[in-house]
Amino acid sequence: MKMKEIWKDIENYKGIYQCSNFGHIRSLDRNIKRKN
Repeated sequence: MKMKEIWKDIENYKGIYQCSNFGHIRSLDRNIKRKN
């Protein structure tokens, strides 16, 4: 039986980073506004 990777938001980084049940970390896509 193959386990499915489940992603959850990291506390204090909700909507920015997620951690999986395998211990992987990923960054979510987001828009960053910068001053020119």
